[in-house]
Amino acid sequence: MDFDSQAAAVQAVRHSLQMLLTSGNSPGVQYLFLQGPDPLLSFQAGLADPGTGQLLQAGHRFNLHSATQLWTAAAVLRCVQTGLLALDEPLQNYLDGHVELGAATVRQALLHMAGFANPSALAWIHLCRDSFDPGKVAEALLLEHGRPVRSPGGAYRASRIGHLWLGQVLRAVTGQSLPAFLQAQGWLGGGTLPGGHLSFDPPDPAHHARGTLPRWGWLNPALAWFLDRDRYVAGVSGAWVRLEHHQADAQACCGLIGHAAGLAAGLQGLLARQGLASSGCPSGLFDTVPVVGPARGLGGFTGWLEGQHWCGHAGGGLGHYAEWRVYPRLQAVSVLLLNRAGLRDEGLLGRIDKPLVAALGRQQASR
Repeated sequence: MDFDSQAAAVQAVRHSLQMLLTSGNSPGVQYLFLQGPDPLLSFQAGLADPGTGQLLQAGHRFNLHSATQLWTAAAVLRCVQTGLLALDEPLQNYLDGHVELGAATVRQALLHMAGFANPSALAWIHLCRDSFDPGKVAEALLLEHGRPVRSPGGAYRASRIGHLWLGQVLRAVTGQSLPAFLQAQGWLGGGTLPGGHLSFDPPDPAHHARGTLPRWGWLNPALAWFLDRDRYVAGVSGAWVRLEHHQADAQACCGLIGHAAGLAAGLQGLLARQGLASSGCPSGLFDTVPVVGPARGLGGFTGWLEGQHWCGHAGGGLGHYAEWRVYPRLQAVSVLLLNRAGLRDEGLLGRIDKPLVAALGRQQASR
């Protein structure tokens, strides 16, 4: 992209990001846009902790919540590549004794079409100082919520339960936990970016952005319905309720922790992985597949921005909110992380990325 076009696009994106802070949307913001290995814009501003006034840095980490599901999907497709799994095989064929899963398949679980309910996950967290056995937690959650509530194969209905079952399937066919399998594939850690972090490790308070939720929103008074406020609330500062450092319980659907550099490097690694994300690959992570409901790929939602195909996902919960997008034709990825609660896909990157995607698209068309 020529210098003037890039400078104008970067300035427009910076303005959108700064508006998130000045409008009170979040105490702090991290953003990173990469094309290949090159950062076109790295932005971090605001507060890591509104109670102490600590400034947010590039090294501060966030709970990534449902953004984790891409890595579960990548692990599934890697096992499909090696013959350990088949996308259209019923889940129960890999899990002895779970006939209650019926005809729901691996592909349907990835696409949120397997017929599972979507119980609230607000209480599916543990404090970082508490002991935690992810295997036992997954078993308990699936015992309570794991039975399908409708026939598989219908319209898209979001459910974390399908990915939680996929985590159990992966353990059965690989003999490893999801974090161990991803680590063996080289898909965790920091990637190629200096200081990158992406892991299932417990939060490190010295490097973790303080999770918050709006003091004046509905979630604050409702919090007592889900959690013990005395244990999970660290205090109130201005417009923000500060939460104790915590981590999501259900690893296969919402357990990752990282910052923008680690998440973006991980996305670039998956984008480059032959057979998982290559353009036109029938089982690619980022290609659109025919479904009833919103456009989806096996790795997330899909769509078009400024003439460019994208795949992306949001991850939100108590304290943190994340969005990622991949633009395969541009070989570009973007990441947005906020240290405030988010309970739905807000689609912020569709607006924020637009100037950079448009400029890159024009550059690509002129070649």
